[in-house]
Amino acid sequence: MNAKSATVLSVSEKDLDSAFALMNRAVRRLKGDATVTRRGLDAAITLSLPQDPLGKYVNVRIGVPPSTDGLEISRVSVGAIKLTGAQATTVLRHGLNLTYPHV
Repeated sequence: MNAKSATVLSVSEKDLDSAFALMNRAVRRLKGDATVTRRGLDAAITLSLPQDPLGKYVNVRIGVPPSTDGLEISRVSVGAIKLTGAQATTVLRHGLNLTYPHV
């Protein structure tokens, strides 16, 4: 992949479900589900927490519509916290920049 040219990523619901099943084998407390339609991707991930006063689970949902202009995120929620696509993209961008500052 190269930032100067477009990259097309085509993934089926079956591919994503297989990835979630593999993820669950590596981390038993992590479960995921994805639905792919004409309107895009809707994915949900649940992490079971050990004894914790905040709750038993962390639930993450993400919506990704089809796009010809690169990755677009329509919505993200982490528990009761909801982010717009623009907010989620900003958080993701800053997180990646902190993680990989020299790329």
